[in-house]
Amino acid sequence: MRLKPVLVELICLALLVPLVVLIFRVIPDRITAATTAGTLFVLVPLAFMVRRWRQPLKSKSSNRLWWAGVLQFWILFALPILGMRLMFWGTPFEEFTFFGVSGPEWHRLSSRSYLLMTGAIALAGWLSPKIRKAGG
Repeated sequence: MRLKPVLVELICLALLVPLVVLIFRVIPDRITAATTAGTLFVLVPLAFMVRRWRQPLKSKSSNRLWWAGVLQFWILFALPILGMRLMFWGTPFEEFTFFGVSGPEWHRLSSRSYLLMTGAIALAGWLSPKIRKAGG
């Protein structure tokens, strides 16, 4: 049995959070652990996007929803937070601000964005067969 791509993506996203927690437990240096985790938050959606880009277009509407969900997290949070981690390498995340927003606030907003991305992927996967049946 072959898993649907959206199910694979949702499983990966569900496993990414405990993996990040494990990274923080295994790597004693918080800055290195955070950079490793940030790299995963950039690479996993990037892998999804590359995979999706190579697939034939099945449904324009659900495809737009999928891309909007993934890109909002990747562009607005994953890339900037990793960039901040690298720019402010020696500074604890709690001690810096970027565009007037503190590190912890960036993290809080990115968590919500991650949930939004997960929901958009799930909804796009659910809508895709329904849209195809309706002819759109």
